[in-house]
Amino acid sequence: MTHSQKIAFLKALPKETISPRELASVFGGDPYAFNIEAKKERLPFPHYWSGRNLKILKQPVIDMLIGRAA
Repeated sequence: MTHSQKIAFLKALPKETISPRELASVFGGDPYAFNIEAKKERLPFPHYWSGRNLKILKQPVIDMLIGRAA
């Protein structure tokens, strides 16, 4: 996936949050690793837990990809 395709993919998602799986599809790696980082409070994006599910705010991820200060 190219850089512009990654941004378009995230913008096309209908919700304001993304899952670790969607984040991993953009950045690569294991989705569970993002859960671990969030539990250790080291995930660099605003996020929250909805029960056992990690929800990551989409716009700060897009801003980082575009190069804007988040």
